[in-house]
Amino acid sequence: MALLVVLLGCSFAIARHHVSYAIHPSRTVIRIVDTGKGRFLREREVAVVLPIDLKDSISRGVDPDRIERDLVDASTYIRSATAFISPSTKRLHVIVHERTPIIRYLRNGTSWYLDDEGISVPQRQGSAAYVPLAEGAMTDGTIHYVLYPLAQYLYDHSEWSHFFSYIDIISESKIHLYPRVGTVVFELHGLETLEQDLAKIPIYYKDIEPQVGTNKYALVKLSYDNQIVCVKREK
Repeated sequence: MALLVVLLGCSFAIARHHVSYAIHPSRTVIRIVDTGKGRFLREREVAVVLPIDLKDSISRGVDPDRIERDLVDASTYIRSATAFISPSTKRLHVIVHERTPIIRYLRNGTSWYLDDEGISVPQRQGSAAYVPLAEGAMTDGTIHYVLYPLAQYLYDHSEWSHFFSYIDIISESKIHLYPRVGTVVFELHGLETLEQDLAKIPIYYKDIEPQVGTNKYALVKLSYDNQIVCVKREK
């Protein structure tokens, strides 16, 4: 008897998973949530994945769970999808969450966005997220162990993400950061002391640059213990 109950329970769960609900396709509402301002998707691109014609006024049956899976499988730009039906109006609601780009990088001539989960997606024509650009030694290793944790830190501390416009990954142990304003370049020797190193930048602008001017130094090295090492600009 116990075995029979378990089997019946499994059958019921499977049946529920494939339930089809009646909707009016023409009443469907699609909403794209673009938290990262990547503008990757258009409503029509979401609509073509749906198993209905949005102009159809005849009641149709749909499986919201299946719609969610199909949308995520259909596009690397979709982070998650939610589909539900309003019982009173039989209106299908589809909410698509785009991936959140935190940095753009160039590799082998192709432009990519790296999102906050460490997923790389190619830049689409017309997409223009306001994030720093990175170039340099772009290998699987540097992207995973250097670029992603650095970009994640900058994204989590938006004052730095807005401060830097360009990042040059020279190697895993040497990174150059270019501010949006000014000509000085800041150098990191890896990411182990990233927070402490970046904290030296306000000190440079407050205590050093006012004394020597904006064109005195070309490179400011941040990763030395308890000091800021400045390299003079070549004449």
